[in-house]
Amino acid sequence: MATTSNHYRACAEKSLRDAEVSSLANVRERHLHSAKAWQAMAERAARVEQARQQQQDMTSLAPVQKTQDDQGTNS
Repeated sequence: MATTSNHYRACAEKSLRDAEVSSLANVRERHLHSAKAWQAMAERAARVEQARQQQQDMTSLAPVQKTQDDQGTNS
């Protein structure tokens, strides 16, 4: 399954391609504006995905750390 940030990047790329082939200035500007918005959403989503992954990594390490701490106090 594609991540949200990848989807947003793909939408930004499509908007840029659409802008390139557009013959009307106002339509080209609309596509460029859309690409900029998609790119901003992709960057924001990537930060959220990264934070989520870090939180998940910390959560998965917590039981291991607790077990190691418990073993240290029992020695």
